[in-house]
Amino acid sequence: MTNYSQTFSHLVELKLIPPKTVIDISNKITELLIEENNLLFISGPVTVVGDIHGQFFDLLLLFKESGYDNFPDQTPPHTFNFFEMKNIWRFQEIPSDGGLCDLLWSDPTDDIEQWTPSPRGSGWYFGEKVVDKFLKVNNMSLICRSHQLAPRGYYWWFEQDPLKPKKKKVCTIWSAPNYCYTSENEASVLIFENKDAHKFVLYGASPNDPNHEYFLSEKK
Repeated sequence: MTNYSQTFSHLVELKLIPPKTVIDISNKITELLIEENNLLFISGPVTVVGDIHGQFFDLLLLFKESGYDNFPDQTPPHTFNFFEMKNIWRFQEIPSDGGLCDLLWSDPTDDIEQWTPSPRGSGWYFGEKVVDKFLKVNNMSLICRSHQLAPRGYYWWFEQDPLKPKKKKVCTIWSAPNYCYTSENEASVLIFENKDAHKFVLYGASPNDPNHEYFLSEKK
């Protein structure tokens, strides 16, 4: 049986762990995630975390700076309601189209109001009118999501037109600082005390991660 505390200590100390341990941990995580529903209804306080892209030491810094409770929501080209999302079969390879693909690969954009195919090759770009319909159908006020690099760690969509009243509807949260060890971006998590009170916690790259030091020295 894998000693998880010992394995964690080895990772922090930059020691390699055997392949069997990696497989054991992956299988255990799979067992836990299979038991979770597609949708979780939770009350605050909640910390919303975006992509971390396997940057382990930045994950440790994230834990230190905040906490971890929730995954972001995203919007597909069919205006899903909660019942439909709850019943998506997620235990499969991501297909090239359909609801599961669109939930994963679709992104907001300020450039359109409705839908347009995504340059990713899967999913869609969606605009403000799509967001308004999704929020109304699901009786929501805000979408928090990830999946797009945000240089400041977060980005509020649909606030760029100076003639429109500012109403916060969609926020992208990015939690991998110095993404791929080359982007020099900040990272953030979004903490909700309740549905009306939130704050961003911003942080940079972990000083304990040798990968950051290596790539930064390569750029000098």
